[in-house]
Amino acid sequence: MNRVRTVIVVVALMALVGWGVYDNQAKKSKEKELILQQQLDEEKQKLLAQQQAIMDNNGLEQNVQIEEGSNEEDELVVGLKKGNIAPDFVLESLDGEERKLSDYRGKKVILNMWATWCPPCREEMPDMQKMHEQHGDSDIAIVAVNLTSSEQKIEDITEFVEEYGLTFPILLDPKDQVAGRYQVTSIPTSYILDAEGKIQQKVVGPMSFEMMSELLEL
Repeated sequence: MNRVRTVIVVVALMALVGWGVYDNQAKKSKEKELILQQQLDEEKQKLLAQQQAIMDNNGLEQNVQIEEGSNEEDELVVGLKKGNIAPDFVLESLDGEERKLSDYRGKKVILNMWATWCPPCREEMPDMQKMHEQHGDSDIAIVAVNLTSSEQKIEDITEFVEEYGLTFPILLDPKDQVAGRYQVTSIPTSYILDAEGKIQQKVVGPMSFEMMSELLEL
């Protein structure tokens, strides 16, 4: 009988010790989960703060005064929505000249984002050249921004231009300055601008000569 009691006591003590270890591990695990959750919450708050700061900064950049002391009614909005003034930029062309988008004010503009390795870009380039040849000396400008950071070498762009006989300006975007500002996620992407530099249409994908003519209201 004494042996039985001894065994029962030993088993009970072992069970208590085991439960204590399990309970301690569970508490530590829960504490780790709480710490991890707290860290995740802190990171989330940081990201939200960063996003808000970006939104606030973009909001400050959106409004451009025509002249000092102008009223709100005279205010132009720079942005990517229809009717907004297309964001201006300066890039170096393939022939080494600096060109600004605003240099083409007074003409309707096809602002085209492209790359040599892009099959749909190759598909629409002959129609771009045709548009330039027929209207480039009058009221239409083709401004082709090459996503240079995605190209293997500059020589590929030169060979492409020679192959397709392109005579309109080819601007180089080596740091994705314009592609990022214009929220280009696939190519070709084109923006149709009126003579005042206002966005009339955004087109994702290749355009035919007929489509360009319709969008430009020729």
